[in-house]
Amino acid sequence: MTSRSVPATAALLRTASRVSVPVAVLNRFASPALTTDRVNALARQITASAPTTYDKIRAIEAWLGAHVKYSLNAPLSPPNVDVVDDFLFRAKVGWCEQVASSLVVMARSVGIPARLATGFVPGHRDPLSGQFVVRERDAHAWAEIYFGGVGWQPFDPTASVPLAGDAPTGGSWLEVARHHALALGAIAAVLVIGVVGFPELQAFFRRRRAQRRAAWSTRTMTRLERVGRRAGRARRPAETPREYANALAAHLHDQRIAAVGETLDADGFSDAGASPSARGSADSVLSSLRP
Repeated sequence: MTSRSVPATAALLRTASRVSVPVAVLNRFASPALTTDRVNALARQITASAPTTYDKIRAIEAWLGAHVKYSLNAPLSPPNVDVVDDFLFRAKVGWCEQVASSLVVMARSVGIPARLATGFVPGHRDPLSGQFVVRERDAHAWAEIYFGGVGWQPFDPTASVPLAGDAPTGGSWLEVARHHALALGAIAAVLVIGVVGFPELQAFFRRRRAQRRAAWSTRTMTRLERVGRRAGRARRPAETPREYANALAAHLHDQRIAAVGETLDADGFSDAGASPSARGSADSVLSSLRP
């Protein structure tokens, strides 16, 4: 495959503010988001002195970095509230989806075309096989901003957000890797030397651990999707386990289902995985939902 891209420097993106944006893009991605008045007011306040689209986005990123924190253990927003408003003004702790969604909503509030993107960061290179291994915990969310004459450009506001005190990891793994490339390279070299004497044993235990975690997550996700299909709310292709569990909890008016999604996320995203008690609780909830 061959691809071409325009080098998106800060100077180029600032100049792009003088180029008109297609009406179709404005209509779909720049319409003010359905949020609260104080979120709209905050977006206008943050960007008031920024002269270009690029500077406005950087101003929002800087504000997020100064006022919110990152943690995979952040609680869900209470029901019947605006999630972005709750994150920015009450909780102030969240993971990449809340951070990126907040940037998208505030950008749209000031007329900037923005959308949320989800995918995976590169993961890590397996010293034994030489291949990059991407796991569920490498999933990430970021924002994309449209610049006239350039197109969609990614921004990762989570990289600017500091860790909460209880957060084992956070921000963009790619950004961390870029900032600590030399140290990570040295650590990787030491690890490669250390495992030369027992690669087969190490690979065996790694496969067994991954298989045990994957088996429970796959089985539980299948059970959750089966409950949803019976209830008339099938999982949509782009929904994460947490998003689907939250939607299903609202559909069935049973908040216990949201906890199942949290456990699936913890099992996939945290290094330790979900605790046995959390897994047992999730299994009990799903068992109680059988007809």
